Amino acid sequence: MTARPQPAKVNAEPEGTISRQRLVARARRGPGLVRLVLPYRQLLMFAVANAADMRRHPGFERFAKGPGCSPVAGLTVVRAARPLKLTARSASTRPAARGTGLARVHPLSSRCLGHKKRRQQTLISFIWSPGNPLPAGTGGSENYTVGQVRELTRRGIAAQVVTVGLGASDGRDDFTDVPFLSLPTLAEVGGLDSTVVFVNEPHTVPTRHPAFLILHNPPPIRERHRAFAVEGTRERALIATSQYAAALWSRYLDVDIATISVVYPFAEPGFAAQPRPGREAGKTRVLFAGRLSPEKGIYTLLETLHIDVIEQDPALTFTATTAGADKPQGKIIERLLGAHPGISVVPSCRTPAKMAALMARHDIVVMPSNSQYWHETFGIVSIEAQHSGCRVVASDDGGLPETDCGGVVLVSPDNAEALAWGIREAADSGPLSAASRHDAGTRFTVGQSVDTLLNVFAQPLPIPPAAVVRQLEELIAAPSAEGPRTPGPGSALAGPHL
Repeated sequence: MTARPQPAKVNAEPEGTISRQRLVARARRGPGLVRLVLPYRQLLMFAVANAADMRRHPGFERFAKGPGCSPVAGLTVVRAARPLKLTARSASTRPAARGTGLARVHPLSSRCLGHKKRRQQTLISFIWSPGNPLPAGTGGSENYTVGQVRELTRRGIAAQVVTVGLGASDGRDDFTDVPFLSLPTLAEVGGLDSTVVFVNEPHTVPTRHPAFLILHNPPPIRERHRAFAVEGTRERALIATSQYAAALWSRYLDVDIATISVVYPFAEPGFAAQPRPGREAGKTRVLFAGRLSPEKGIYTLLETLHIDVIEQDPALTFTATTAGADKPQGKIIERLLGAHPGISVVPSCRTPAKMAALMARHDIVVMPSNSQYWHETFGIVSIEAQHSGCRVVASDDGGLPETDCGGVVLVSPDNAEALAWGIREAADSGPLSAASRHDAGTRFTVGQSVDTLLNVFAQPLPIPPAAVVRQLEELIAAPSAEGPRTPGPGSALAGPHL
């Protein structure tokens, strides 16, 4: 029988070459499968480091279980006899070391990869938004940051808030128990001999040690902001504030979700300890404690005030605070609320103690966050409210479902009718019982949050996708070996012949 001619391969890669587009596309996803198909007996120097063997963050080994990791383990010289598959694994899937018979490991100097020298240091610096003071009583990222610093300091771990370009007028007067450092320029962050944690904004300033980025906000929706977000996250170890946020950022950045850690926010201890005054008979007190901004759903709440099951019930009272009224849109919304007869406006609470006291005087806290162009990544107000004994009526969107400590009623977002019936359900249920409030107070505590943060610092860092891409490009650019050679005695390549 005559052999049928084989069709020519379309866009076939020449022998001895590897498609740059294919490798780089896979590498951008972070720890995942990278398959390299090599010609018979071709020698290859792999410059891709296994994520499980990356160094622990200097200075935090005592907070982690198990031994530290070598900064250069996993770099190998391989002599391949057939197609070889490499898998870069996250620390959580690190296998026990075992021989394959295909290669002998030859650790390379960390200088080959440009790794920074390990150095023990335990100061933690949270980098606030450059040019902006740290405001009191305006949002979750501020509460999260100062709360982490307070708890770390209480444990005897040096920590500080770092502001840029403001001198002493950076908000420190509202946080007398929190250490502050003001730097003249963002570039000077690179000189800090500490664990650097950027808050929200992914600036590309080089740092002396591997830096982290806490993603409090959802990804930007405007294309003009995308390049800043993508470039600024390429070399950072990423921390999200919920499982939802981790998945959201993973899709946006096109990276493996395993490379994004989750450190949940928390309620300060004072919320669970705050006494609740006696409830006024025949009244259900509803509080909007979020910022006066559209994404927090304030306009949905204003619509709800005119729904018949709300408007015609004199037992319901509504209150909002002036949090966020320092911004232009907040000023406009404050005036709208001031003109509305169905809602009262009180000054914003600039300390956790004052917010806890305000929440304890209410029965329901509403969080009707917008879901059209904003997704709440967590919702710290929700857990503060439940620790205070309130029920919470929140949008069933984003990370808000993860805040449920037993007192959350979820409603369809951007839906005034749904919000109205959620308020009615919560009002009929009454405030949380003493047992339910106690149980809520054991969840999302600052101690649990800081324990998780320190564990993230102590774990092997996931290999940044940008580093994988660089190393693959170096690999692709390297010349192919001329052919097999016989290793001499004592050579790094000596080993069983294939």
